[in-house]
Amino acid sequence: MMFAVWGYVLTHQQPNRERTHFTVELNAAIVAFLIGEKEEEVEETIKQCCEPDPHSRSQIEGGRKLLKLGAYLYEVVNGAYYDKLKREVDKRESDRVRQERHRNRKTEDCSTGNNGTKRELWVDACKVYDLYPRKVGKQAAVRKIASAIKEFGLERVLEATKLYAKAWEGAMDLNFCPYPATWFGQHRFNDDPATWVRNDGKNLPESREIHEVIEIPKL
Repeated sequence: MMFAVWGYVLTHQQPNRERTHFTVELNAAIVAFLIGEKEEEVEETIKQCCEPDPHSRSQIEGGRKLLKLGAYLYEVVNGAYYDKLKREVDKRESDRVRQERHRNRKTEDCSTGNNGTKRELWVDACKVYDLYPRKVGKQAAVRKIASAIKEFGLERVLEATKLYAKAWEGAMDLNFCPYPATWFGQHRFNDDPATWVRNDGKNLPESREIHEVIEIPKL
C-alpha cells in the first residue's frame, strides 16, 4: 500500500517556481479509486507518511515523507530530490529510445531489400562488375550495379551479365562495348537479348540460344 500511495505522490507532486518545494493534493477517496484500494487503507497510509520515522534514511522533518498543509494539500518532504531522480530516469529512458530509433534508422538505411547490408550489396555488385566485358569506371559502375540489384535482385542481374559477357568473348576491340555504368544504369540487362548487337561488326549469339538459357521479361 505504501508503494502504491507513494508512487501516486511522486507522479503527481507539483513544484513551486524555483523547484525547491513540492506539494501534492491527496484525497483518500480519489486516490483509493485510482489505485484500486480501500479508502480507509489509503487514508491510514497517508497518515503514516506524515508521522516521524526514525528508520528513514533522510531525517529531514524527523523522517516524515509528507507535511500536511491543508485539508487535502501536503508538502512532499525532500520533493526536489525525488524530482531530480525522476528527471534523470526520464532522461535515460529518452536517450535509450532515441538511440534505439537511431539504430533502427541506420539498419533501415543499410538494408537493401534483397541482399542484406550495404557491404554485402557492394560485394555482390563487384562480382557482377568483374563479369562485365569492359572494365572501366568501376566506382560509378558498381554504384549503378548495386542500384540495379536492389531493384531487380542479384540473380536476374548476374545471369544477364554472364550472357552479355559471353556474347563479347573473343572481341578484339571493347571500345564498342558500352561503359558498365551506362549499361547497368539504363537497365539494359532487361532488354530483349535479340537487340544485343555488337557494334564491332559481329552479332551477338542468336537470341534463340540466349532465351534457352534465361528468359528476361520486359518491364
